Amino acid sequence: MPLTSVKLSAEVYLLFTTFALCTEREECVALLLGTFEEDTPGTVANVKNLLFPSERREKKRDRVEISDADMTRAMSEADRAGLSVIGWCHSHPHITVLPSHVDLRTQLNHQAMDDRWFGIIVSCFSGKTGDIEAAQRIQINCFQSRSTDSANIRIEVPLYVTPSSGRPLEHDVITKLACVLPELFFNEEETSFRTASASLTDKMSTSYNSNLYIQMLTNLIDKLCAPLLATIQLRHQRNLREIETLQAQLKT
Repeated sequence: MPLTSVKLSAEVYLLFTTFALCTEREECVALLLGTFEEDTPGTVANVKNLLFPSERREKKRDRVEISDADMTRAMSEADRAGLSVIGWCHSHPHITVLPSHVDLRTQLNHQAMDDRWFGIIVSCFSGKTGDIEAAQRIQINCFQSRSTDSANIRIEVPLYVTPSSGRPLEHDVITKLACVLPELFFNEEETSFRTASASLTDKMSTSYNSNLYIQMLTNLIDKLCAPLLATIQLRHQRNLREIETLQAQLKT
């Protein structure tokens, strides 16, 4: 049955939008885990989790790839959780939320294996330079692709973000926010440093690369780790206040 809508949990939305906002100059990608539910008049996809890549193969502003290793890892994790790999999502920094011809071709290739497969695009940092309101706007689009005689065309799929009903963040979500996401960027910087240093022989270049590596790590701590930790602490304080409110209501 054709895919008629996608339900995205608020936790998954939080995870990927955070991932997208962590890098302004390159696209990022993740795989979506969940289930398909047969309904009238078609199929509804329920996205329950996502898998970050072990390391981004492409670090470019207009290109992103899913490695075979990450696809295999996602399938293994989905099997353990009783889920399936049902779609993919990627960011469009400084670009429109609509899929490019490359996105449509990639989507069509995945649909050849499962016609229910879908893609989600998160557009961020859009707008003109200096337009703060536009820069803070996040747009999201869910799509499939169909081949015609002239080109591949976009098929828009209705997307619904399902609320968390006020429950606290699960341990898996907090772990991905506080540990997995920063580790991904730290590993990328370490790989870049080791690759660049492997071919160097003079001490001046080695020293320069080492200083640049330290600068990038410091920047990650300042721009990524510290804000993520502050966000988690604020949510914890909010949860404590809600607990106090509920306990007071029980006493009355």
